[in-house]
Amino acid sequence: LGHAGVVKQLVMSNADLLGVRSSATMKRSPSMSSTVSKLFSFRSTSIRSTIPKSCLTDILDSRNPVLVSMVAQALIKSPKLLDSLSTEDFLRFLSAPGKAAMHVLKAVFQPHQLGYWEEHNERFFRRQPRASFIELERKCNIMEGPHISPILTRFQTRQVIDPATLKFIHKLLPVERKKQDSMFVPTTVFMCHIPLVHKHLRVLLALADCPNNEIFSTDGCRAIINWQWGRERSMASFRMVIAGIEVANFMAIIFITDETVGFWQLGESWPLLLANILSLIIWLVAMFLEVTQIVGYVSSGLVKRYVTGLRHWFDFLTVLLTGAVSIALFELSQDSSQDLVFCAALGVLIFCKWGRFLVYLRQVKAIGIHILPIMQTMCDIVPFLIVLSIYLLATINMFFALNNRHSFSDSFMLIYRLVVLGDGKVQELENRAAPQVTVNLSTGDLVQTDPPPTGNFHVVRTMMVVASFVLGVSLMNLFLAMLCVSYSVAHEA
Repeated sequence: LGHAGVVKQLVMSNADLLGVRSSATMKRSPSMSSTVSKLFSFRSTSIRSTIPKSCLTDILDSRNPVLVSMVAQALIKSPKLLDSLSTEDFLRFLSAPGKAAMHVLKAVFQPHQLGYWEEHNERFFRRQPRASFIELERKCNIMEGPHISPILTRFQTRQVIDPATLKFIHKLLPVERKKQDSMFVPTTVFMCHIPLVHKHLRVLLALADCPNNEIFSTDGCRAIINWQWGRERSMASFRMVIAGIEVANFMAIIFITDETVGFWQLGESWPLLLANILSLIIWLVAMFLEVTQIVGYVSSGLVKRYVTGLRHWFDFLTVLLTGAVSIALFELSQDSSQDLVFCAALGVLIFCKWGRFLVYLRQVKAIGIHILPIMQTMCDIVPFLIVLSIYLLATINMFFALNNRHSFSDSFMLIYRLVVLGDGKVQELENRAAPQVTVNLSTGDLVQTDPPPTGNFHVVRTMMVVASFVLGVSLMNLFLAMLCVSYSVAHEA
């Protein structure tokens, strides 16, 4: 069996796992089984240095994927030990390497056969619901309720179920259609053995940070996410609507301030005033939401998570830029509104608004299932883009080192066009002088004379052939292959 197999058998045999491992006892005791089997964490209010460590703590500290996974699998067949598992232990299983997170979710969320007795007209009727109406969108019904043990005990002893539990069962497994988007299908009842994990913020963070993405295919993970999404859906929809209004409003502002068809040329500035007032109102709402989000992160001890999140910085800077542009529109005149800095800021802002709107559209299922693979693919190709950028910069520097009278910015654009767009001309790269046109005074004909090649004639041609093949053909085709592979994997997931 090996060490991991022995531990698995000990857990499955319902050994006494609530004790604390003592190193002195292990040395003196003739039988190690009673000590090795004490796996669960010891809870104490004493100083941390005086808390004796349990075997479960040692196993989780080892980060051994096989051993931790074996313990998680064994918990499936040990309900008593599973009920004693703490939320902290559950969190450590979720952050463990390998497939331990999947196994512990399958152990914590286990199927049960639900049965109960009802009394009608002094007669007892046995009920074992196996089908009910299920919400089509969630594909499951989720409710908070009692532990399965008292219900099974009453069922086995032929006791009538109490009214509160019966009401819970009828809500969990309705036999009458209460919503149009529901279907009557065979059902299986699952119960979470750890109380209130669906409300624990750290559990959600552990699921999001879990190194094994396969956990999102487990029933337990889907139940937790569906429960939380039901609570957050209204706010997410509100944010999506606000983002859509912002995009439409700033598009109207761009149209109004356009120098060719702007309303200012017609002597009408009130459309811009109304659009700007609307943008300020939305900006105040967005600023309030952003501040409350920051306060939530700080109060939950997640300051580092907020600061290190690029998405948070993007949202925060976008909100600040929105306020700056909206306030500037009140102060700028018609001529000032065409200023280069203001126009560039307005263009960047509307680009960011479209990006945020695209992110919020992910909550719409018909759109999100197509957006998410694309966004995941863009994240997966970042390492390849870094390698491509290094090759590109190396070629630019090599070309810039030649005495071709091109500036660095010109060299960058010429090589970028050659590699990415496939648009390269030898004469332009060589920076050869323009052809000379002369007039034959006797005949009046125009004669064009090509200038002689420069000293970089052969070097530029060789460089063009190598760069166009290595970067333009080889790496760019590898880039397309990477996109296809990453998108296929993300779409299947």
